[in-house]
Amino acid sequence: MTRTLHLSVTQRTYPGGRRRITRLTPDDGGPAFEVFHESEHLPELNDSTPLDGHVLGMLLHVMTDASTLIVEGAVSLGMMRNLEELQRAWTRWRPERYRIVEIRADKVVDAREARKSRAVAAFSGGADSMFAALDQVYPSKGSHPYPLTHLLMVHGFDVEVDRSYEFDRLVKRVKPFADESGLELWTIRTNSKAKMRGWWSDTHMVELTGCMQMFAGEFDHGLVGSTESYEGLVIPWGSSPVTDHLMSSDRMEIVHVGAGYSRTEKIDFIADHPTACHALKVCWEGQNQAENCGECEKCMRTKMNFLAAGRPIPPCFATGVDVKDVLALKVYNEVQRGELRAILKAAESRSMTDPWVGALRRRVRRPLTPTGAGFVRQFVYPTVERLGLKPTLKQARAWVHANLAGSGAASSFPTPVARPTH
Repeated sequence: MTRTLHLSVTQRTYPGGRRRITRLTPDDGGPAFEVFHESEHLPELNDSTPLDGHVLGMLLHVMTDASTLIVEGAVSLGMMRNLEELQRAWTRWRPERYRIVEIRADKVVDAREARKSRAVAAFSGGADSMFAALDQVYPSKGSHPYPLTHLLMVHGFDVEVDRSYEFDRLVKRVKPFADESGLELWTIRTNSKAKMRGWWSDTHMVELTGCMQMFAGEFDHGLVGSTESYEGLVIPWGSSPVTDHLMSSDRMEIVHVGAGYSRTEKIDFIADHPTACHALKVCWEGQNQAENCGECEKCMRTKMNFLAAGRPIPPCFATGVDVKDVLALKVYNEVQRGELRAILKAAESRSMTDPWVGALRRRVRRPLTPTGAGFVRQFVYPTVERLGLKPTLKQARAWVHANLAGSGAASSFPTPVARPTH
């Protein structure tokens, strides 16, 4: 493919904040593609501001659709170098999906500045981000923590961009933890996840660190919580200690935090902090996106993390762990299965014989839930529902087969219906 895309960024100020529009315009006359980011804390944008975060956040989307990207503005030299290597990684991991894109910028600048000695941590309220923050605020003896001063929450990832009421409730839920830890809580809202072409399992970290890089003038370090521990890495995956550092720029170093610990060990640390336990929110599948549903794979997994650590299940979950629910867990990928195996290992190291342990042992021996169903539930449903559609599972699977599996069969979804308000 020989297609060129032009990336431009505009910004406007509105009462209480700023909004930036990142626009991709093709040179073949096709339609432009836009995403927005808005926050009361976004710094002023001028001709010399490196557009590092905007380019990074769009990278994998562009790698599916173009051979050349022309950035109408400045990019830092450090980011340009890292984008070259990051592209090499993804084209090795998924050659059928991504291709190397030549990136040209109006200006490539050495944007290194005097150190500010401040760090910001990406924060969702989940176990990994909670641990990453606690590990800096309450460091172990002899460690050298980063100078964490702020947490950054993204509205549009775990909580959908149009569900402001639930995001506000989530912010209210985690604010006591931030206050107790002496950290300032900032938020940014974006529709990038809703609009971006690609797989969230691939794109989530470039989109997240893209948001963080927009605040690069304010912080030296951007901390992101690890997903897997070093001995349990699953590659390809959007976030890992292999590639997260390649999302750094001249002005902000991206730091992958926590891969030296299993998730159960992280939970054991979190359990010592009651306010953190109260704020903990790991669920992304529940109807109420400000709460833990207690029933999905991630909620069930987290409850078993607490039990495997010898800790009680905290009140942020309304229910305990039932054997039949463990046996019925839907496990769609190797990351999820690896986490369940790690929980089993932790429980067995404590010689636990509770019924849930036996049920978990049986579940991890079984194969993954069929990928068609997993893909439909995790990727197709959220996408088409954002378009106001309500497909049945059969219709959604038929669409996947027709549009992604090369069957050539025509497939369509039901007539759009009005979206519920939240």
